[in-house]
Amino acid sequence: MREKIIEALKSVKGDQFDDTEHLVTGGWISSFDLLYLVRALEQKLEIKIPLEAITPEEFDSLTAIENFIKRLKEA
Repeated sequence: MREKIIEALKSVKGDQFDDTEHLVTGGWISSFDLLYLVRALEQKLEIKIPLEAITPEEFDSLTAIENFIKRLKEA
């Protein structure tokens, strides 16, 4: 799953992804980029991310995204 998340991040921002970055709070992902990222994740992971679940905290790092997706799949 981690590799697919990285692919989704790269599809939004290119190959410059660094998994140590704070994606949202560090300014790497804008609010518009976040919407594109959600769509890419939904396609690559074949999931549906509810609009109300999209928060900056859930998408601020690779680990946060991974944990969020795991919780989403378990629900």
